[in-house]
Amino acid sequence: MYLHDQKQFLSTARFWTESYAKQTNTGDDAALSRLIDMGFPSDKAKAALLAANGDENAAIENLVSSM
Repeated sequence: MYLHDQKQFLSTARFWTESYAKQTNTGDDAALSRLIDMGFPSDKAKAALLAANGDENAAIENLVSSM
């Protein structure tokens, strides 16, 4: 069916993408925003969160200890 009906294929692909492939918010966005609000540069805050596996307190400790 999809080989012969491009419009149906695109419609189904769009539905699958919107339903199953959306990125979920793990709370990292909020933690990143809080770190940036504390005055840390966004790139360093993001790297610290990644290194701390999303642990906001550990990320803060890493950021402060690297000053």
